[in-house]
Amino acid sequence: VTLEESSKFDDDSVKWQLVLSRKKIMHASTSSSSSQHATSDTNTAVTQDLLPKVIKQVKDKFASEKQERLKLEERISALEQLCTKLTKKLVKVTNDFKLEKEKNMASIDSLSQEQKSESVSIGFLESEKETKKLASTQCLELKTKVDGLEKRWGNELHVLNQKMDDIRPKLVRLKTRRDFASEQAFVDYITNKLEH
Repeated sequence: VTLEESSKFDDDSVKWQLVLSRKKIMHASTSSSSSQHATSDTNTAVTQDLLPKVIKQVKDKFASEKQERLKLEERISALEQLCTKLTKKLVKVTNDFKLEKEKNMASIDSLSQEQKSESVSIGFLESEKETKKLASTQCLELKTKVDGLEKRWGNELHVLNQKMDDIRPKLVRLKTRRDFASEQAFVDYITNKLEH
């Protein structure tokens, strides 16, 4: 018996050859034409009984493999969505970090300009030590602010980069069904890729 499987995903159909063994009934004595006719009728009846069972088993096997393939496709799409989310978040955090850093650099520049103008006007009024103390305290405040921002955004960037590094190996171009001799080999390949 030849069964042919066709799929909307494959151009080529897969043919399955099944051999059904015939039951032989042995007669001890003479074999007449009527007994041979009865034997062939029995064989035909047995074959007709077995054929629906074989067809049902094959259909069940294909249905279970189809369900497994659908589950794998759902997992792949979920991974792709997660990767897209992480990429968007990584881009957002990186842009926010750059903006904060630019703001801090601009505030450092403006403070240094203010310090220069204040030092000229204060120079006449205060001693040089007091202006240095004021400038050093302002620099320390700015440095702590910059360090706090780097820690805040740096940790998030590190976590996002780790998640992306975990997902990137799974985002390889997978082989298609055509690359495999059997459906089971393809299913095993996809399962292996998703597990590792």
